Amino acid sequence: MKVPLLDLATQNELVVGKFGEATGVPVLMNTSFNLRGEPIVGSPANAWNTFSKSGIDVLVLGKYVVRKWWFRVSHVLVGRLQKQKRKGLKNIVSGMMLSCASVVLTLLLLEGAVRVFLPQYLISDVIRPDPVLPFRFQENASGRMSYPGEFDVAVRINGQGLRADEDYTYAKPEGVVRIAILGDSMTFGQGVEASQAYPKVLESLLKAGKRECQVLNFGVFSWGPGEYYAYLKNDVLRYHPDIVAVGFFLGGDFFDTVNSKVVVQDGELVVNSSRSGGMLESRKFTQFIPFSSWLRGHSHLFRLAGVALFSPKEIVVSGYRYDLNKPYEDMLYSPHSNVFLRDDPQSIFSLNQAVIKAMAAAVNDTGGRFVVILIPESKQVKTASIEGLDYSIPNRAMADFLHAAGIPFVDATEALRRASDNAYYPQEGHLNPVGHRLVAEAVAELLVGILTESTR
Repeated sequence: MKVPLLDLATQNELVVGKFGEATGVPVLMNTSFNLRGEPIVGSPANAWNTFSKSGIDVLVLGKYVVRKWWFRVSHVLVGRLQKQKRKGLKNIVSGMMLSCASVVLTLLLLEGAVRVFLPQYLISDVIRPDPVLPFRFQENASGRMSYPGEFDVAVRINGQGLRADEDYTYAKPEGVVRIAILGDSMTFGQGVEASQAYPKVLESLLKAGKRECQVLNFGVFSWGPGEYYAYLKNDVLRYHPDIVAVGFFLGGDFFDTVNSKVVVQDGELVVNSSRSGGMLESRKFTQFIPFSSWLRGHSHLFRLAGVALFSPKEIVVSGYRYDLNKPYEDMLYSPHSNVFLRDDPQSIFSLNQAVIKAMAAAVNDTGGRFVVILIPESKQVKTASIEGLDYSIPNRAMADFLHAAGIPFVDATEALRRASDNAYYPQEGHLNPVGHRLVAEAVAELLVGILTESTR
């Protein structure tokens, strides 16, 4: 390679001189500034790139001097910083993933524990808000309801918001006796198929007796007599029923009246729109939780949390405080209970009387017949009384009231006793298919008498 010598008179004279003083060799070699296969350096960026990749020890860029040892140190430091940054980000991501995994694992363990020790009744999200009622069924909704080891059945809501496989017209078919049955989850048929619920079984029994009839199931879970009355006035009477029956659940409807959106004020029934009901409140507050609709129908933990957070804890009626977290025994079945005070117009029993009388009046004004079906809870069927408790108190109180008011009724307790211990789901507590059929048979006997009387 030809070694060109620099003229000491040039602008590089000082550089060469200083180099000679430092090294004893006042000679510098000038060669092209590039790596093999690359173009000659033409910019500071190209110079830096070539410097970093080559064996050059010093790079001079105008008045700036860069030494390779500094470059190597800075490169190592920057590399370490970048590595630490990546490691720190990785640690943050790992920590977040670990936290999420811990939360998910904890929830899964809690879900398993609830399923084993506190199993819940589950039902798909088939309700929607309503301006008057706490909620109503979503038209044309479908899903399932289940309880571990006892039932897993389909739920279908028709186009009118009733639990039925078919839709109905408001106009009653010619020559058909139309019967509307209101009630809570017992009437709705919690735990059984729609065809096994006592309203549909009743229809089959009446048709088998050569009576053309339609029985419409207006049962809605978590409702009470106040909601039955509002539903009757706003919806049920539009179907022109010949007979309206109310399935009054003796184990819960007394207190449901107090929690109702329909309240008694100065002797009149008034809709209190400020009350919305625990189930809808739960739905309102959990709607922003991912997959909440799916969780309502599948998670026992989600259901338990909703019940714990949004169910009423206590009620105060006419100066008496009732703790709803305790069993109803002392409140309903004790001889010293103040639920059935008959001389207090604001007692729980008096409030129920007022609602039932209002319903009877509304039906009678249309020319229809109004009847009541008394549905007991399982403990009332198994035994009449135990030490200190009398399970027949609600039955007797309601029978006395209905007799005095001239309202036809049937008490299904004796009919259900024919099945021994086989009329209710043992853990979940609702009527099973056997229980529903026994109730339907008792109601059929009452209605056949009423229909026979009306044709005379």
